[in-house]
Amino acid sequence: MAYADVAVLGAGVAGLIAALRIARSGRSVVLVAPHPPQPGDARRVDAVPAQYLALLVDLGLPPNAVGAELAPPIRRAAWECAAPQSTPGPPTAHIERPALELALLALLRREHRATIRFVPRLRPGQNLAASGWRARKMIDASGRAALTAACLVQPPRPWVARTFATERARCEADAGFAIAALPDGYAYRLGTAATITVGAVGRGASVSGSPRDIECRLRRAAPWLIEGLPALTQMRANKAKPASVQWSQGPGLRIGDAALARDALSSQGIATGSTEAMLAAAWDDEADLRSIHARQCEQRGAHLRSLLGTIERCRYADHPVWQDYRAFLTAHVESESPRMTTALRGGRIETVSI
Repeated sequence: MAYADVAVLGAGVAGLIAALRIARSGRSVVLVAPHPPQPGDARRVDAVPAQYLALLVDLGLPPNAVGAELAPPIRRAAWECAAPQSTPGPPTAHIERPALELALLALLRREHRATIRFVPRLRPGQNLAASGWRARKMIDASGRAALTAACLVQPPRPWVARTFATERARCEADAGFAIAALPDGYAYRLGTAATITVGAVGRGASVSGSPRDIECRLRRAAPWLIEGLPALTQMRANKAKPASVQWSQGPGLRIGDAALARDALSSQGIATGSTEAMLAAAWDDEADLRSIHARQCEQRGAHLRSLLGTIERCRYADHPVWQDYRAFLTAHVESESPRMTTALRGGRIETVSI
């Protein structure tokens, strides 16, 4: 049995950043995951705050290495009414995946204190032992699987996402963010200079059926959203995945989606997960762990409140599908506003007032 200072479960963005920061701090780290990211994995685009690009540069990744570019400042939304409204949005950047994971993995492979092990059938309860390693600390960044969680909290009928990607050169649609409410979900579009992604999220008719069925529903409900795009049947269809909010409970430290998998309706999942990764890499004692847990609780409450506000503004808020989701959120949201958070200052974790 081999030993490391820290073990990280998962090869997503949060796990890779945590492992990279640990290795660069001079400690040994083993990263264990079911499989590595592959160039042929589902292509998708994520929105992040513009300042996230500075973090990538600090890690050693120029933004163009991950297809990142600043997004147009105007957002189009048909949310409170049927006609799309154009409004200024916060400065954001769009980043391509799996390009981001592949670039982070390449950096980690160059760190001499990092070991990477892929265990194809990694399961809850199996965890690190299956890789032949032991570690003083473990950080779970295994995504929605949350391998070390005692339980998962999620809606009784989780929403799912069906996404489709195409090369930007094949279409006339712009790369700006656009979103439209549907009776039983929502649809969105965003992209980079290279890739445009369309997603349909929800339950029932919004996501069921073939790509042709989904396109027909979008053409009836929000034709402007897919204007200038190839037919969905001509775009690359990605595997359907859970999309509604979910969080884990239990001892240990989970970060990123393993701690809180956010709904894209009110999400900065990559940015928040990356911040948690840096905090986890600096985790030293029980006081640090309590601070990180408190921050995660505050982040969860803020996310649930934001989701509720977004749903209440939706013109379909009284539809049974939206009402079910709203009832779940209302049952779990905390009434008090967060007053403290956790920050990384000078390499140490500190609790600060907000």
